[in-house]
Amino acid sequence: MNSDVNSLRRKYQQQSKTHFYTRQRRVYKDVFGNIVNMNRGGHLMNLCGYETLSICLVIVLATLVLASSYDEWQKRAMLYWIRTLYGFLSIPFLPFKIPLVATLLMHTEKMGYDKSGRTVISATTDKENEMRLKKKTC
Repeated sequence: MNSDVNSLRRKYQQQSKTHFYTRQRRVYKDVFGNIVNMNRGGHLMNLCGYETLSICLVIVLATLVLASSYDEWQKRAMLYWIRTLYGFLSIPFLPFKIPLVATLLMHTEKMGYDKSGRTVISATTDKENEMRLKKKTC
């Protein structure tokens, strides 16, 4: 009897292990029918959620202030502090304004359009763009 229990236990453990690795994940699609990978984005996706909550908070506060019965100057002062609060809530995005750090964090490249309208990696540098602008103005 003890061996039957052990064999059933082993069989269940093997099935649960294979089930864990072979279970199907739900496939999400965007509006255009493209498959969306929900595991991509890492911390940037968390920042998107944070930004959404920040904007919702600011909208709620601004709506409450505008619907209140305070004097005009008091409403303006409160809206100023709401804007200041939104500025402080945006501090986690400050590293993305530093050029080298932004490249390291996002792993992106400059993009542009070719003559056919397709999106391509930009091959021009800032110096080349400056030279083009000088030629156009001359």
